[in-house]
Amino acid sequence: MGLSILLGTATASDALLYTVCVNSVAYKFLDTVAAIESDTILAQSLRHSALLYRETAQRALRKIPLFTESSLPLLQATLCGIFLYQGLGDISTCQELTKTACRVCMDIGLHPDATGMHNSNEEEYYCFMWCYILDRNYAWKIGRPGILTLGPDTRVDPPTSRPIISTLLLIYLELAKIQDTMIPFLIDSSTGDWNVCRAFNSIESPSPNWTGLDVSSEMASLNFSYHSIMTSILYLHQIAPGQVAIETCLTSARQELRALITICESNNTPKTVAYLHWTLLYYPITACFALFCNAVATCHHGDFQILKALANCLAHSGTMSQPIATMQNLFQQFVALSRCFLS
Repeated sequence: MGLSILLGTATASDALLYTVCVNSVAYKFLDTVAAIESDTILAQSLRHSALLYRETAQRALRKIPLFTESSLPLLQATLCGIFLYQGLGDISTCQELTKTACRVCMDIGLHPDATGMHNSNEEEYYCFMWCYILDRNYAWKIGRPGILTLGPDTRVDPPTSRPIISTLLLIYLELAKIQDTMIPFLIDSSTGDWNVCRAFNSIESPSPNWTGLDVSSEMASLNFSYHSIMTSILYLHQIAPGQVAIETCLTSARQELRALITICESNNTPKTVAYLHWTLLYYPITACFALFCNAVATCHHGDFQILKALANCLAHSGTMSQPIATMQNLFQQFVALSRCFLS
């Protein structure tokens, strides 16, 4: 893509799509390097360059014609746009782009029910996998059916012959499959499959040998994601007829919010904001309501302290992100209301 742009060999429409992808990757690379750069002046210069690449990618994304023919480059450009806007905390734009990505994915036959999917290459499978993960999570978050339509019992796992995908990404894929199973219950409470809770036991635990640029935040994010989905399922389980799992739900909710507090403990505010955009804004906030209700109903000081600690640690990140500031204000309201019952 980059060479096509530099050499001018791409058509005008393709060049626009390539511009989104290349500049998105350049932004991500420079932003990541800047986060670990010890030289303050160099880090500042890298961030400035990264922002220019991001703005170029966003500008090109907005110029893509509405009736552009579905293609793999269009799908890749749309996914790049999702990653950019989720990183900015713009959830509404991400949801709309995810719908578009899923429709393009189906149009070009990149889904397991398509006859040619088994011949897809690694690049194509990754595009499908991200469409599936994003679609199921946004559907789970707002309580709507998924856009990416798949037949019953369709396998979305990568073929064994495909190059190994990171264990971390495979865990997120497993979480998306669990969300997929429970989405019908959000629409019709009589369709819940409560055996899905057992599926959590089959998810492989993070390896102590994992390494990376920020292992602590990555593990905290995964822990948050895991317990966010578990908390939501347990909450739905306890409100279903004849089902009681209140304490288990609260335990999961506490672990979820403690993981969020761990993310906030980083001294790198821009990095913390990025992780919060992919956790706090990406998943439902069922845990917050669960602990707030329990703090009010039972005067539970422990849950009150968790809410208070989270509101305090989000305050700093809120200075760099309006969506986070909005969430921090919500937590602050929870704390203020809870205090009335505990004093």
